[in-house]
Amino acid sequence: MEAISLNRRILIVDDNASIHEDFMEILTPENHRDRALALGERLFGKGAGNPGEGPGAERRIDFMIDSAYQGEEGVGMVADALSAGTPYAVAFVDIRMPPGMDGVKTVKRIWEKDPELQVVLCTAYSDYSWEDIRGELSFSDNLLILKKPFENAEVRQLAGALSEKWNISRTVATKVEELEAEVERRKRSEAELKRVRNYLSGIIGAMPSVLVGVDTRDRVTLWNPEAEKATGIEAARARGSHLSAVLPQLSARIGDIHRSREAGTPLRNEKLLTHVNGRERFSDLVVYPLSMEGGEGVVLRIDDVTERVRLEETMVQAEKMVSVGGLAAGVAHEINNPLAGILQNAQVIRSRATENTARNREAAEACGISMTSMAAYMERRGIPAMLDGISKSGARAAEIIENMLSFSRKSESMAPHPLHLLLERTVELASSDYDLKKRYDFRNIEIIREYDPDLPDVPCEAGKMQQVFFNLLKNGAQAMAEKKRKAGRLILRIRKSHRVMRVEIEDNGPGMDRETLQRVFEPFFTTKGTGIGTGLGLSVSYFIVTRHHGGSMEVVSSPGGGAKFIIRLPLDEKSG
Repeated sequence: MEAISLNRRILIVDDNASIHEDFMEILTPENHRDRALALGERLFGKGAGNPGEGPGAERRIDFMIDSAYQGEEGVGMVADALSAGTPYAVAFVDIRMPPGMDGVKTVKRIWEKDPELQVVLCTAYSDYSWEDIRGELSFSDNLLILKKPFENAEVRQLAGALSEKWNISRTVATKVEELEAEVERRKRSEAELKRVRNYLSGIIGAMPSVLVGVDTRDRVTLWNPEAEKATGIEAARARGSHLSAVLPQLSARIGDIHRSREAGTPLRNEKLLTHVNGRERFSDLVVYPLSMEGGEGVVLRIDDVTERVRLEETMVQAEKMVSVGGLAAGVAHEINNPLAGILQNAQVIRSRATENTARNREAAEACGISMTSMAAYMERRGIPAMLDGISKSGARAAEIIENMLSFSRKSESMAPHPLHLLLERTVELASSDYDLKKRYDFRNIEIIREYDPDLPDVPCEAGKMQQVFFNLLKNGAQAMAEKKRKAGRLILRIRKSHRVMRVEIEDNGPGMDRETLQRVFEPFFTTKGTGIGTGLGLSVSYFIVTRHHGGSMEVVSSPGGGAKFIIRLPLDEKSG
């Protein structure tokens, strides 16, 4: 190290002023050679060598010398220098300094102020023993004992070596502090990195979407909990696997993923159709390219949008139903008039051809026939039966048209009706229904009735509620036939609960899984075979109960546990 960059401050603590002058002569470069030799002989005795001669002469070092003449003064100067930021590197302390405290006590006090100060304790053989000094000051590598007499070169070497030691110690201490600060900074950085990593991991784990990271070789690098849940493949097994091995439904999209990564632009594919466990599922796929230190890749976000697609389809179907309802209402109005003409003319034909009135007889005689003969002819030709058929068919058509009109508008024909009687009439109708008997005999189904006594009438449309009951009875009978149980059973319950009437129709059929439960009231949804059901029965029933009657309808079921449909209809003020 160069002297100019180092601390060379030295403190001389001695009660003798001439000693201070002598140290100045020895340690400062402006001393003359002859004066140094004289000082050496006077201070250390005859025979002191000349350090400035010969090929091994040491290089002079510039020291800054301060003087203290008593121990207390020296302690104060050490404290002041330390406070000012200009500490001493070395102190030469005489062991005897009457009348103040001696050198040992002075050194002890100095180290209390500045424990890093290098100290040379100057002593003679008659002063403290080494054991006494060690007992007072304990062991320290900052202390050297210099016994008198000593050479000039020895003083200079001690001053140079100890100041160098002080500087090296300070440099080491500074480096240690810097290293400790760097270690602390790195610890904080690592802690922050860990916090951010945990935070991002928490976000990824909480995402309701499937998140998959893929490298340039289509190997999985990220597999979040939602991906585990959706595929049943654990993250540890998925990482490192080829994308097509863990998500085979994306095999056809790998080319799109590559193009997105190469172009550095996100890619979005909506409503991708896949089949999971034999069922159609729809997914939205978004590809996010990544470019970062350590490589490139993509992150795939996959969202199951099956329910949203179903809802959109239902809404479209509902719009279609509204349009069909409006069309049906218009068609019904248009058909009503000619249908009325048909029914009226059929009635007139019957009246004029079969009734023995004066005007009919007069017209028949004018044609040369009698009413009796004409009646016989018509009976023989089956004309009265044909007219009955026309009237019945027309009446049926009129009923269908009226039903079409009632579905296209909210009916106002609400009247109090006993629900248990409506349900019983519907059971009788189901028992005689041809379509039911064709597939299964409704009369072989055990029907258990659990009706509360003294049930009040409920404001409802009788025909509409019978249609609802019929659809539920038919649905239960078909379900039990699919299960091929000999002992089919239906439980019919009607109870008053608070301000509503609760109707339950429960079967012991095969029940429904979760997905079927979620869609059971959707239009055109059916689990039956082709030609058996249209998927409208339960949706129409739900529409009648909720929209026409302001009630609610739900189903409780589980696979193998049958199904229970629950209808709640509000009671009016008087019934309640």
